[in-house]
Amino acid sequence: MAHDLSTGESGDRSILTIKDIALLAQVSTATVSNVLNGRHDQVGPETRDKVMKIVKDTHYKPNRVAKSLRTSRTHTIGVIVEDITVFNTPPIVNGINLFAERHHYHIILNDLGLHSKIGHRFEEIARFKREIDAELDVMLSLQIDGIIYVGLHPRDVSGIVSRVSKPIVYADCYSRDTGQPSVVYDDRTATFEATRMLIRSGHREIAVISGPADSAATQSRLAGYKEALLEEGIEFQPARVQEGTWEYDSGVALCKQILSCTPRVTAVMAHNDLMAVGAMNAAQEEDLRVPGDLSVVGFDDRDFSQYTSPGLTTVRLPLRQMGYAAAEKLLTLPDKTEQAGAQIELPCELIVRSSAGILID
Repeated sequence: MAHDLSTGESGDRSILTIKDIALLAQVSTATVSNVLNGRHDQVGPETRDKVMKIVKDTHYKPNRVAKSLRTSRTHTIGVIVEDITVFNTPPIVNGINLFAERHHYHIILNDLGLHSKIGHRFEEIARFKREIDAELDVMLSLQIDGIIYVGLHPRDVSGIVSRVSKPIVYADCYSRDTGQPSVVYDDRTATFEATRMLIRSGHREIAVISGPADSAATQSRLAGYKEALLEEGIEFQPARVQEGTWEYDSGVALCKQILSCTPRVTAVMAHNDLMAVGAMNAAQEEDLRVPGDLSVVGFDDRDFSQYTSPGLTTVRLPLRQMGYAAAEKLLTLPDKTEQAGAQIELPCELIVRSSAGILID
């Protein structure tokens, strides 16, 4: 017996259910469910093709609300970013979105805008705890399957996110007090490799313009620098490490200070690209050639780094991969607040351009 689908005055087809597809295909609703959910090993190829042709011809769309009621999942990921304007955040969100597209999920994005409020004064975030809790409540009211929290900067964000009744994964930050999983990058190994590259290019007098001393990223990058010196038999000299602020101006000022106090230095490593560009410009103001007289290495591979003159040798962060990995990890977690999860560290990539060269005696 042939079955037809009625249409309204506008020509739109009536809302279809799995039962309708099963009736048209003359199979059970269980068979249609197996086909739609990818359980192809339970359905013969001819039946599968028949069902999929009807799905295509009728423009059938699954009822997401009904499915979420059955499965307690909405295929929606909540993404809370501390500030969308910070350079690391958009690529991480892009990676999350890429995973969502490939696996038929949606994302809901909430921007806390913290950088405009506190800058790098991360200790002041506690003042916004009530505001963050309110944003979390709104996010949780939207029936999301879980949350990805994207930090301003690699650091411990323990205590910032609380009362979360859904799985959570941290990206570009971590929370030691809960044991919840996080996705970060391995800046210690990256700095080790960058330092070793300079040493093997003939540089033994290598200065550092670091980030603030209380930054976890600063400590990781200094550890990689010291490890490379030790491996190559070079004594670590604390006077060659100058503490910066992550800003361009500190790169300028500290490079000039390094050049005046330690004139034998042949290379400068800065803990981010802004300070590295400041160091390059400071060297050029002192009539030094980069890299002829002074090699400079940065960290982050910001968009502008390839356009400096000379092009900046730096470390590229795996930001999109971090977002993708965070979403992938989130969907493997049980639906509870206490998740044991190890920190995932992704490798960085050393990008060699023209600002670092071989030392010629």
